[in-house]
Amino acid sequence: MKGMLVGALKSDYGLAPLAFEMKVVAHLMTRGFDVVFHDMEEGGGFDYLATNEGVEIEVECKFVSGDIGRQIHLKKMHQLSTILLPEMAIALDQRCGGRLIRISIPGRLGANEKQHYEIGRLMSQAITDQKSDAKLNEYEISISDFSVENSPFSQLPPDAVSVDHVERFLSDEFGIDNKNVLIQFRPNRGAILVVVESAKKDTVLKGIHRQLKESARDQLSGNRPGILCCELADMTEKQLLAFGNEQDEGTGLQFMVSDLIARRPQIHTVSFTTPGTVRL
Repeated sequence: MKGMLVGALKSDYGLAPLAFEMKVVAHLMTRGFDVVFHDMEEGGGFDYLATNEGVEIEVECKFVSGDIGRQIHLKKMHQLSTILLPEMAIALDQRCGGRLIRISIPGRLGANEKQHYEIGRLMSQAITDQKSDAKLNEYEISISDFSVENSPFSQLPPDAVSVDHVERFLSDEFGIDNKNVLIQFRPNRGAILVVVESAKKDTVLKGIHRQLKESARDQLSGNRPGILCCELADMTEKQLLAFGNEQDEGTGLQFMVSDLIARRPQIHTVSFTTPGTVRL
């Protein structure tokens, strides 16, 4: 346990994966299961052995990063924002009204500062030149103006503008469904939104599917029924529902579970959860 705590404090997700495992244990115990901490005590294999009325079940917990299968990871986006936000603040001082800046990169956003500065230079150049679109090396940018009066940035005080407000505005006005958004605004005066997109498609569900298949193969013994408990981090309710309803090329969560049970007969149950308040 000490090793897990120390390791957690060094990781990007901190104590969240360990907290999820403890939540699963508490859930099982309150429902009458005796729980053995198999992985911690034996050093490998499935996480827990849960026993109730003579039935033994192997439990494996997976904390899946919200960045899995995504071209633009949240941490890399935060790094890029340290370069873009100051430029956006300068532009906001120089103009009124709303402006949407869409930056398209050819593939994955890396941690390379050179790449980040190239993107920042492209954005600054496009703003200065007042062009509707521009291109630098493999990066493309497009600019669209909008009315602040008909946006979330008109009447609401700064601390009342939520992510939901911005996402709904981007979806309704521009058909954009993207969480990689940077915002600078002054109520009823001006707003600058920067959306960073990749030309390559995200493969989130395939990434989740791959991790669960590997966990079932490598962690569950196959001698008892097994449960996979998967926590999807950094995922909104809207995204979870979309993945649940996804039918494209058989990649939805229901197809995924059917495929897992067919390929790994030791799996009895698969559960998907996200952090936050539970609603049916």
